[in-house]
Amino acid sequence: MSDFLTQILSQPQKPYALLYRPAVSLDKIEILQLTCEKTHFLDKALSADSHHGKLLVVPFCQVAKRGYHAINDETPILSMPITSRQWLPLSEAINRLPDLPISVTNTHFNLDDTQFGQRISQLIEQEIGQGAGSNFVLHRKLRTSLVDYHPEQLLSLYRRLLQTESSAYWCFLINTGDEAFIVVVNKNWPRL
Repeated sequence: MSDFLTQILSQPQKPYALLYRPAVSLDKIEILQLTCEKTHFLDKALSADSHHGKLLVVPFCQVAKRGYHAINDETPILSMPITSRQWLPLSEAINRLPDLPISVTNTHFNLDDTQFGQRISQLIEQEIGQGAGSNFVLHRKLRTSLVDYHPEQLLSLYRRLLQTESSAYWCFLINTGDEAFIVVVNKNWPRL
């Protein structure tokens, strides 16, 4: 069996995903080799056959097709058939991922602490307090730009997350070849 991580390290611009899910395996990381297709139709993304399964990245604007309010920004669904998968010990993955210096600029949240706190208060008062529900997820986005970007920086950033994130439900890196997503889903996110 060929070593997928070696292939990714030698060609980091090709589509792949690195998934760390402690609830599935506390000491292993899943490595997926992918192809990337785009569509605006969820049915089409779900219907296409793939022998090894498929990884979907579904943009929020898709909720409008279920009758919910959302701005349709025409972001496509990323439908990524898995061409192969492999599990690697987490410690080995961390040791082999690059540890390059990363410089960032223009780092900011889309909402500052005061604005985010106001949203929480508003949600409690107007939604939860009025009986509209009790399980909501509020988020805010941290945005930054990498200085002198190259694909290996993504792998270095992901390595650091794996080393330092202690309360992740999921920690993943998805690279389509054109864009990348690094996400940490925290198992301790407050549920209001």
